Amino acid sequence: MNKDAAQEESQKFVLSLKKKVSFSIIGALILSLAILLSGEAAVRLYGSTDEIGDFYVRKAKLKPYHYGYPVRLNAKLEEYLSNSTPWMRYDPDLGWAPSPNSQSPDGMYQYDNSGIRSDVANYSIAPQRGVLRIALFGDSFTHGSEVPFESTWGYYLEKYLNEAGVDAEVLNFGVSAYGIDQAFLRWKKDGRRFSPDLVIFGFQAENVKRNLSLFRDFYHSRTGVIFTKPRFVLNSDQLKLINVPTIPPEDLREVIANFDTSKLADDEYYYDPSDYADRIWRKSKLFSLIENRLERFVAKQNAAQTEKSFYQLDQEGGRLALTIVNEFGADVEASDAKFMILHMPKRRQIITLSKGGELEYSDLLEELVRRHVVIDPADELLKEFEASSIESMFMEGGHPTDKASQIIAHKITKILSGQRK
Repeated sequence: MNKDAAQEESQKFVLSLKKKVSFSIIGALILSLAILLSGEAAVRLYGSTDEIGDFYVRKAKLKPYHYGYPVRLNAKLEEYLSNSTPWMRYDPDLGWAPSPNSQSPDGMYQYDNSGIRSDVANYSIAPQRGVLRIALFGDSFTHGSEVPFESTWGYYLEKYLNEAGVDAEVLNFGVSAYGIDQAFLRWKKDGRRFSPDLVIFGFQAENVKRNLSLFRDFYHSRTGVIFTKPRFVLNSDQLKLINVPTIPPEDLREVIANFDTSKLADDEYYYDPSDYADRIWRKSKLFSLIENRLERFVAKQNAAQTEKSFYQLDQEGGRLALTIVNEFGADVEASDAKFMILHMPKRRQIITLSKGGELEYSDLLEELVRRHVVIDPADELLKEFEASSIESMFMEGGHPTDKASQIIAHKITKILSGQRK
C-alpha cells in the first residue's frame, strides 16, 4: 500500500471514530436527559403541593418555600377562632397560656382559676402561714405532659415533702412548648403575685433554641402551636423584649403570609429568606429534592458539632439563655424568694451519659451551677435506666414517666428537707 492510500485509510478511520464518539456522546446525552425527565416526572407524581404552594415529597418540604400560614395548622387556628372557651388561649404577653378553669380535650390536664395545673383545687393568692409555697416554671417537662397530675414530679414533690415533715404546697406554672423566656415572663405576670417562698425553674436544654424563635413553625415544622411568642434580644448584653403584645390570632395569616416584609423577620433566628428564593435549579423538583437530601446529609455529618456550638457561651443561644436565667433568678430573689434550677435531661442525654459521653450543653450547665443552686437528678435517672430500661423513665413523646417523676421529686425533697433541718 502506497503512502497516499495509507493516509486515506487513516483519515477514514479517524472520521469513523469521530462519528462513533459523536453518536456515543449524543446517545449518552439523550439517555441522561431521559433519566432526568423520568426522575422529574416521578418526583412530581409522587409529591404533592399544598394550599400555599409548598411542595412535599413525603414529609420533606422542598425549596423554594412559600409565604403563608402553614396548612397543617390552619384547621387548628380555625377551631381556636370559633371556640369561645379554648383550654389553651392566646396571651398577648406570653404567646399562649392555659385558660382559667379549663381542661384539655382528653381531660388529662386541668387548670385552676389562675391557669395553674392542679387537681382542680384553686390556689389562694396569699400563701398559708407556716406552709412552704413552691412555684414551678418551665416547659412540658415541668408541666408534666403525657401523664396525669398525680404522676407529675410537682405532685410527688408536695407529697414527699409533707411525708418528710415539711408542710408544703407546690404550684405548677409549667406550660408545654415554652421557652426559657416564656417561663421567666410567666413568673413576672402570674407567679410573682402568689408570693412563693421558693421558685424552681425546670431547665430543659432544648429550650435554649426556643428562645431564638418567634413563630414555632420556623423552628419546628411539626409543631402544634398556632401562635407567635415573645422574644428577648440582647442589646449591649441587656435584655430587650420584642413581639409584645404578640400577634393576635386573627392577624396571624396576614403577618405570616407577608413575613418577608415584617419587622419581625430580622429577629426570627430560624427564618432564612434564601429558603424562599426562586433559584433556577429549584425550577426542577428533582433538583430541589437532591438539594434537600444533600443539606440533610451535611447537617447529619455536622450534627454533633453544630449542637455543641449552639450552647456555647460566645454564641447567641448560650449567651441569651444565661442572661435570661440570671435575670429570672435576680427577679425572684428581689421578691424575697429563693431561686433554684432543676436540670431535666431528655431521653437522648441519659443515653449519652450511659455511654460515658458528655452533654452538648455542659459548658452552659457548668456556668449555671457556678451562678445558681442547681439540682441535678441525672445520676439517679441514669441508675434507673441501667437497672431497667429507658422506657421506664420516658413516655413515648419523651416526657418523664411516673417513675422518673418520683426520682426527680425524691432528689429535690432530699435537698430541701435537709436545708430546713
